[in-house]
Amino acid sequence: MRLLEYAFYGYLFSFLLAVIFFLIDRKKKRLLQTHEKISILVSCYNDGESIALTIKSIYEAYPSEHFQLIVANDKSTDNSFAQLQQLQKHYGFTLIDNEHNLWKSETLNAISELALYEHLLILDADVIIQKKHLHDMLARMQANPKVAAVSCAYVPHNTGFFPIMQDMEYVMLTLIQGSYNTFGAIALRGGCFIVKKSLFTQVGKFSPRVMTEDMDLAFKLNNVGYKVEQAFHRVSTFVPETLKTRYKQKIRRNSGGAHCFIKYPQIWLRNPLHLIMIMSFNILMVSMLFQAIQSYDLFVIIFTQEHIRQAFRIVFNLKRWLNLLFVKTSFSLLSLPYVLPLLNIFPFAKQRKNLWKILLIIPYSIIYIPMYTYVGIIGLATGIWNYKRLEKIWKKGGRAW
Repeated sequence: MRLLEYAFYGYLFSFLLAVIFFLIDRKKKRLLQTHEKISILVSCYNDGESIALTIKSIYEAYPSEHFQLIVANDKSTDNSFAQLQQLQKHYGFTLIDNEHNLWKSETLNAISELALYEHLLILDADVIIQKKHLHDMLARMQANPKVAAVSCAYVPHNTGFFPIMQDMEYVMLTLIQGSYNTFGAIALRGGCFIVKKSLFTQVGKFSPRVMTEDMDLAFKLNNVGYKVEQAFHRVSTFVPETLKTRYKQKIRRNSGGAHCFIKYPQIWLRNPLHLIMIMSFNILMVSMLFQAIQSYDLFVIIFTQEHIRQAFRIVFNLKRWLNLLFVKTSFSLLSLPYVLPLLNIFPFAKQRKNLWKILLIIPYSIIYIPMYTYVGIIGLATGIWNYKRLEKIWKKGGRAW
C-alpha cells in the first residue's frame, strides 16, 4: 500500500506539472513568418492503401512552389509502386525505386542527399498532413534557432477498439511531450517531423542499427545541445487494429527506448517527468486490476455453503463496498483527462451524443493500460537483454528486426 501511495502522489504531482508546462508552452504565440522552402522525404513499403491519401494531403497542405517531394519505393510487394507511378505523372514529384529493400532508415538517409532545402519533412506513407501541422512545426523552428526538429503527435485515422484505446494513449503522451517543450522534448514521433538538414547530417543522420530511429535521432540532437519539440496539432495516421500487431509494435518501441536509455542515460536523467508520470500511472492502473481480481473472493464465499454467514456479513459490509468502489472509481477517473478530447462536446448542446465515450475510461484503465504496462515491461526487458546480441548481429551485416 505504501508503494501505491507513492505512485498516486507521484502521478498527481507529475500530472499537474505536465499540465502547467503544457499550458505555458501553448500560451506562446508563434506565427509562421515566411513559407520556408522544404524538402519532403517519404519512404514507401507496402503502403498501397494509404500512399495516395498521403501524397494528396501534402499538395493540399503547402504551396507546391515551396517544397520538393521525394518518394522512394522500398521494394514494395503490393501495388504501391504502380500507384506511385500514376501519382508521379499527376503531381510531378521525384520517384525513386530501390533495387533492394533498404528499410526505412537507410532509404531516408539515401534520398536526403537529393534534398535541396535546409528543412527536411520526414513523413510516413500512411500519414495525412494538413496546413496547420506544417505551420506549427515551421513556426516553432523560426521562433527558436536552438530547435533542431519538431514532430507531430498522432490521432488514429482508422476505427475500432484498439485504435480508440491508442487514441487515449496518444492524448496522454501528447500532454507529456507538449509539457517538455518548455525545456526540450526527449523524443520525436517518426511519422511526421521536420529537422534541419545540416544538423541531421551533423549527428550522422538516422542510425540504421537501432530499433527506433526517430527516438535515437532525438537523443542525438539533444546530446549535441539542441532542442526537439512537439507541435500542438495531431496528424492522422493508420494504427494497428489487432492485438498481435499492436503487441509487436509496442515490443519494438520499448526495446528501442531501452537501447536509447543505455546509450544516452544523461538525456533521460535531465527529463525525469516522463519517467515519473508514466511509471506511477502504470503502477496505479495495474493495482486496479489486482483490486478487481481480489473482489472475486466475495463470489467464492457466497457460493460456498459453509460460509453463508460470512457471505452475508460481507454483503452488508457497506464500508468494504464503498472502499472498493472508491478505489476503482478513483483509479478510473485518473484516465478521464485522456478521454475528454475524444468527446467533441463543445458546443455541449450539439454534441451530447458523444458523452457515452466517457465510459471508455473503464476498458482503458482496467484492460488496456494494464496490458500496455505488462507488454511495455517485456519490451524494456527484451531491449536490455538483446542489446549486446543485436550489436553482434549488426556487425555481421544482419538486421535486428
